[in-house]
Amino acid sequence: MPPIDANITNNVDQTKRPQFVNTFALIVTLLSALILLILLAMAFYFMACPTGTQSYDEVKTLFNILLPVIGTWMGTLLAFYFSK
Repeated sequence: MPPIDANITNNVDQTKRPQFVNTFALIVTLLSALILLILLAMAFYFMACPTGTQSYDEVKTLFNILLPVIGTWMGTLLAFYFSK
């Protein structure tokens, strides 16, 4: 069996990698934006609901808790894939 040239396999990986990283970054960014939009819509719904017991402070607290979590998740995934 002839030896496998490492340069050939590395070239194949290098050509597919940028496309995967770009696609992954786009998916993570869009997914994070979608989650934030859903949270924002839920916050407006609960604040505008006349029979709801949710106050502005409760909705603000929930949003302030989840926003850094989503931002950290997005930053961690993007930093991991762009660091390689």
